[in-house]
Amino acid sequence: MKNYEVGTKVFLKSAGIGAVISHISAVLLIVIAALIVSSVNTGEAVIGVISLVILAVSAFLGGFFAAKILKCKALFVSLASGGFYYLSLAVLSAAISVDSFGKMFLLKLALTVIFSALGGIVTTFKEKTVV
Repeated sequence: MKNYEVGTKVFLKSAGIGAVISHISAVLLIVIAALIVSSVNTGEAVIGVISLVILAVSAFLGGFFAAKILKCKALFVSLASGGFYYLSLAVLSAAISVDSFGKMFLLKLALTVIFSALGGIVTTFKEKTVV
């Protein structure tokens, strides 16, 4: 495996682009979920689960594309992307609600870290052809 030197500026740019992709994908998924939920009668518990799924999927996509852009140090850049994404969500959440820090805060942190790291790990796998 080749060892690539990556500058801080390039690393942060890739992580930032990954975080932006996470936000864009989250908005698109929220719109799709809103269309589905509005057509089907659902309870509040389902909406909470949908929001966590949207968080996980958008964190995965951000980590995936951040690692694709950098093409090396995939785990670290995907974790940084997830960190930027989570920090921006935490700031927005704190600005909207006073009681935003609790069990859900830690659950969202765990989901963001795990799924952004998985997005980076997936980029490192080589495609294998089945004979």
